[in-house]
Amino acid sequence: MPFTLAFLRDDLLVRADLHGTFTFDRTWNAIQAVKCEVKAHPVDGVLIDLRGVDYTPSLDEVAHVANELVGFLGRRRLAFVARSVVQFGMASLIVLQADALGTDISVFLDETDAMTWLRSPISGTRVHGRYPRLWPTPKKLD
Repeated sequence: MPFTLAFLRDDLLVRADLHGTFTFDRTWNAIQAVKCEVKAHPVDGVLIDLRGVDYTPSLDEVAHVANELVGFLGRRRLAFVARSVVQFGMASLIVLQADALGTDISVFLDETDAMTWLRSPISGTRVHGRYPRLWPTPKKLD
C-alpha cells in the first residue's frame, strides 16, 4: 500500500504517510482516504508526510488536489511535511491556493514543527523552513 493512515486520538489529528512511487491516481486515492478519515472522526487537523514519496505532480494536478482539500477540510488545519525542494515548492502552491480560499494549510521541513503548528491555536507563517538559494542574489542596480 502506498500510504498509511492513522487517527491520533489524543491530538484529534489524521496522519497520512505517503511512500513509494506515486501517480496522480494514487495521490487522489490517498486524498480520498484522508477525506473518509476526517469524516469518520472528530478531527481538528491533518498531517500529510510527503518525505517518502517519489512523485512530482503537474500544476493542474496540484490545483485539483488543492481544491479537493479545501472542499473537505473546512476550518481544519493541514500540515505537509516535505523532504525535497520540489515537494516543498509544490506543497507551497497548495498553501497559496488554499489560503486564498480561507483554508489553513502550511508546509514544513520538520515533523516536530508541523505537529507543534497543528496543535497551536494561532495561525502564522504558511511556509516554514528555508532551502538554500538555488541562484545567485541579483546585484543592486545603481
